[in-house]
Amino acid sequence: LFSDLRNLSGTTLMNLLSALFMTQLLYVIGVGGVMDSELCIALASALHYVRLCVFSWMLLMTHNMYMQYKTGLHLVPITDTNISRNFIRYSLLGWGLPLVFLLASILIQYCDKRGMLLDTQDLRRQNCWFLDKNAFISSLVIPGYLMALMTFFYLFRTAVLSKYLVGFQPDNRLRDKMRRKSAIQIILFSKVSIDFIFIELRD
Repeated sequence: LFSDLRNLSGTTLMNLLSALFMTQLLYVIGVGGVMDSELCIALASALHYVRLCVFSWMLLMTHNMYMQYKTGLHLVPITDTNISRNFIRYSLLGWGLPLVFLLASILIQYCDKRGMLLDTQDLRRQNCWFLDKNAFISSLVIPGYLMALMTFFYLFRTAVLSKYLVGFQPDNRLRDKMRRKSAIQIILFSKVSIDFIFIELRD
């Protein structure tokens, strides 16, 4: 069952979907307004973290896709029985790097509030969805845009590499099939990335 997901690509996809699901769930929790200060700062911090996780997992997925093309795996799904080491590295980046930025945002928030983290009056105006401006820009917008740029960089390199790999196929039917699949894959990744960046960073 779901044999195509039993590899590094499938595992990174599941982590990305998990981060997206948690993001939407936390948005729903804050829709009605959060009056408790501790819950408000916790919700804003959690949303800050999972949004960064989405950016990091998008980057890791495009990096993995590029590495697959680079190593000649093409578009043929395989069952990778030795993904533990690479997945641990990906997990440290996918979940760990956003945690570093979250800690930095809390420190910025703490300094801006002069130690009064539970002063959430400004946060409540946006349903406790975002931290204050300095923390939001410094530890979400800037890192998010940097990770987005790296994501598009890998997408571009993958598109160029896939063009050459497809051209090397002697079988016309296989070449056409690979061309269609690679185009769908790259376009889908690009659309998801653009949509998420527009939604999350427009504010």
